[in-house]
Amino acid sequence: MNNVNKTKYKIYMPLVKLQSEKETGNIEYKIRLCNDTEEKINQLGTQMLYRLYQGEGYVIYYLGVCDNGDIMGIFENDLDISFSLLKRVSKKIGAELIKFIKINIDGTDKFYMKVILKKKLDLSLIDL
Repeated sequence: MNNVNKTKYKIYMPLVKLQSEKETGNIEYKIRLCNDTEEKINQLGTQMLYRLYQGEGYVIYYLGVCDNGDIMGIFENDLDISFSLLKRVSKKIGAELIKFIKINIDGTDKFYMKVILKKKLDLSLIDL
């Protein structure tokens, strides 16, 4: 994680709404991730690989965000747990953490996070 671009401070942002999550593409929204079973971690890994292939090796995760794009935010401790699990899943599939930013929802004690991951993929395996 030496080359990871990360914030060392909190950014305060007013509440906004993102576009609704799409079934295709390289963007994934998660309200929170919980320490779960190995089966659930494998499912998250499969989903992450799908998003990586959709993004030709890059995926963007938003933690603390609903599928409809509403930024709900979660408490900082829950966000840290979710981020740790996301890193665990990415390590399992060989994806590299590129950048992350933790954002405080202005006027609240809740946060959301944008995380960018990459993985070198063999795109020749994709059927056209």
